[in-house]
Amino acid sequence: MRTLLLALKPVTGDPAPAVISTCPNVVDEGETTRECGAKLRAPLRDDMIHCRACGRRWPRNEWEHLGQLLQAAAA
Repeated sequence: MRTLLLALKPVTGDPAPAVISTCPNVVDEGETTRECGAKLRAPLRDDMIHCRACGRRWPRNEWEHLGQLLQAAAA
């Protein structure tokens, strides 16, 4: 359903949020952990980057730290 809604945004005039990167949040799955890896999108209306898959939120004051995590993951 989300994919369909995102695909329709250009048709309805709503801009689709740009993909920033993948979510670096570590998800605890009981005995194991994994990186979330879902797409992170640029916020359109507020100062919060939100991962829709794992629920992790980064307010504006944490964006620099998020950028460092993304750069480290890319290296």
